[in-house]
Amino acid sequence: NFVFYQSSRGCVQQPRCKFCGSRLGNQLVMKTASQFYEDVDKIISQLAWLNPNIHIFDCSDSFTSSLSRFKGEFHSFPGVTFTVYARVDEITSENVEALQRLGVVKVSLGIESGSNASLTAMGKRTTTEQNLFALKTLKDAGISAYVNLMYGLPGETPQDLERTVDHFIELGEVGEIYRVAGRVMTPLPNARWFFDLLEKRPELRTEDDWLNLPSLQTAWLESMTDLTLGDIQKAHARLVKYACEKGISVSYEGVRGIV
Repeated sequence: NFVFYQSSRGCVQQPRCKFCGSRLGNQLVMKTASQFYEDVDKIISQLAWLNPNIHIFDCSDSFTSSLSRFKGEFHSFPGVTFTVYARVDEITSENVEALQRLGVVKVSLGIESGSNASLTAMGKRTTTEQNLFALKTLKDAGISAYVNLMYGLPGETPQDLERTVDHFIELGEVGEIYRVAGRVMTPLPNARWFFDLLEKRPELRTEDDWLNLPSLQTAWLESMTDLTLGDIQKAHARLVKYACEKGISVSYEGVRGIV
């Protein structure tokens, strides 16, 4: 049994990363520990008769941002495992032990780039060194990672892309990666980078609710980077080759023209 669930919303980081287009509000709001455990009990009561093994994907922006609600009291449920989103800067030995005790077996991480300068520019507040520590710490605890990467950051060059692929390979050597996604930066409305793009391409300003994402993506690459889609496809092909060699599944991004 596979269940989507959300125990908190919002992000602990303010201001948010420059690519973030979330409209859910700025404040981090979370269910209490007792509410979380009650919800899991309800899920078990509804589904265990079908299959006693239940995997819950907690879709909160960052589950690790909400660990304080448990006040150090963590317990797991027989047959229940979790996938959660987490922030790299919140992957500490203590937090990973808490995830382990709750039954978390998979973590999705926003690695984004192999360049510390790019990470700073996007507001991530993380470093490549932290990325390596996070992947190794998770692996040592028996937790595998879903690595999310972003192509086409402001001012990015083909050489920068190669550094990101190199960093992914470094992560694959120290961690246990089960899946990777490489996505072309597409600034959505409400993201700070969307407004930066409008300053250079005011003709993209519209009152329509519908967006032509391929055109928006093309305008971004042309105006904000030193890349072509061909550069991205070339770098992504090297990433895919390594992932296949290591048995790592790759998120399909054909809709965005990468493959």
